Amino acid sequence: GETSKGESLMNSSLRNKKLMLLALLGLNLLGWVSPSMAAINCGDTIGPNESVVLTTDLQCSDSPALILQGPNARLDMDDHELSCISTNNNGIVLGGRGARLMNGTVTGCKDGVQVRGDGHTIKNMIATSNADDGFDMGGLRGSSNNSLANIVATDNGDNGIEVKDGSNGNQFTNTVANNNSNGIIIAGDNNQLTNTTASGNSVNGIEIVLGGEGNLLVNSVAVGNGNFDLLDNNDPNCDNNSSIISIVIAESLGICIL
Repeated sequence: GETSKGESLMNSSLRNKKLMLLALLGLNLLGWVSPSMAAINCGDTIGPNESVVLTTDLQCSDSPALILQGPNARLDMDDHELSCISTNNNGIVLGGRGARLMNGTVTGCKDGVQVRGDGHTIKNMIATSNADDGFDMGGLRGSSNNSLANIVATDNGDNGIEVKDGSNGNQFTNTVANNNSNGIIIAGDNNQLTNTTASGNSVNGIEIVLGGEGNLLVNSVAVGNGNFDLLDNNDPNCDNNSSIISIVIAESLGICIL
C-alpha cells in the first residue's frame, strides 16, 4: 500500500546518499580535494590536502608570501597577481610533495616561485620583474620530478629559471625565458625542455652548468642573447655533446662559442 511505497522511496533516497558519500570518500582517498573559495591572506600556508582558488590580487609584505605544502595542496590563482612589497621577500614556495600551482603572476619579489620538495605541477604561470630568479628550483637539497608547462619568466634580475644541483628528471614544456640576466640555467641531470624560447637575455640564453648530464632540449630556440645563446660548460665546443642529447634545433643558432 501507500506505507510500503513511502518506505521504498525513503530507502532509495538513503541508498543514493550513501553512494554519494562513498564516492566522495573514494575521491578523497585518491588525493582529490574539493576547491575552496575561502579568503587567502599573505603569509598563509595552503595544505596539506587543501585546494584553494584565489579571488583577488595580493600585495604581500610576508616572506614567503604564500606556502603550498604538499601532499595535495593546490592553488589556482585564477588569473590574479601576487606582488611583494619588498624585493627582499620571496613569493610562493612549494614544499613537500605533489603540490599544484596554476594560472597566475608573481612579481616584484626576490624569487618569484621557489620549488622545493618533489613531484609538483606548475602550469600557466608568469614570474616577472623579480629581483633574483623567476623560478628557483632546488634550494640546498634539489627538487626532482616536477612538471612545468606554459611557464613565462621575463625581466628578472638574475635567472629566469634556475634548476639547481640535485634537481633531476624535471619536465619543462612551452617555456619562455626572455630579457633576464640568464634565461635558463641547469645544474641537475636528466631534465627535459621541450618548446623552449630563450632570447634577449643579457648574459646567456640557456646554460648547462659543469656536471649537469643527460639534459635534453627539443624544438627549442635560443637567439639574441648577450654572450652565448647556448652554453654547455661540459663541452664548450658543442661537439659530441653528452650533456645535451639534442642540441637546440629548429630556428636556433645553437651557439656555444662566439
